[in-house]
Amino acid sequence: MRIIKAIFAVTVPGGAAVLRKGYLLGAAVLALWVALVEAYVVLRIVSPEGLRGYVMPALVWGAVGISAANALVAALFLWRDSRVGPSERRALYREALEAFARGDDAECERILKGLLWAGAPDVDCLFLRAQAAAGGGRSRRAKRLFRKCRDFDEKGKWDWEIRNAIEKL
Repeated sequence: MRIIKAIFAVTVPGGAAVLRKGYLLGAAVLALWVALVEAYVVLRIVSPEGLRGYVMPALVWGAVGISAANALVAALFLWRDSRVGPSERRALYREALEAFARGDDAECERILKGLLWAGAPDVDCLFLRAQAAAGGGRSRRAKRLFRKCRDFDEKGKWDWEIRNAIEKL
């Protein structure tokens, strides 16, 4: 399944954004790419008189540029996801939990920020990071992180806790 997601992210313009739950950005990139390709095809079929010489190459290079940028961004995300293995993720999460239990919210958030940067957004990490932000007195940041956690919580695992935590803030 991971290979299929990687192929989707690299080949479909905006695919990497869609896999990261950036649906609006992914849709905008795909719509721009499709518009450029359609404009090229229509102008190629119709071939109107008086069309400037740079229009057709600009449409082609625009679509190629979007495809190349998409492939580069997708490769960056795939590389970033592969940097930390599952056992290392568990160890880092355990360190973050220990820091949170000690009351060291800054250290907990530092570890979780690195952990989230190194892999796909994890609901447990987001929730703990929001708890650390709330414990550190940064309520606006905590609310934003709790909402982000709710967006990524597809199974509803943290629904009750998120709702209560947001009410307390």
